[in-house]
Amino acid sequence: MALKIIGAGFARTGTLSTQTALNLLGFPCYHMVEVLDNRANRSHLDFWCKVANPSAGTQHDWDAVFAGYTATLDNPAACVWRELVQAYPDA
Repeated sequence: MALKIIGAGFARTGTLSTQTALNLLGFPCYHMVEVLDNRANRSHLDFWCKVANPSAGTQHDWDAVFAGYTATLDNPAACVWRELVQAYPDA
């Protein structure tokens, strides 16, 4: 399942409401709450720390972190929206 929607909205700009709407419309949406509150995503905080502090030549496995999601918005993904557009050009 690839990302179809990449939102560049940062926290406190209506992203939680937008996440709720996207989920209701059938676009499972990755949001900061998925990092902090979803027990299935426990390893995601470590992933995002590596994204924030990459080693030279680091390639990130976007498909692994976004498995099961077709949309993303809010932090931390909004911070790397340019990289996500390159990884998912059809989004």
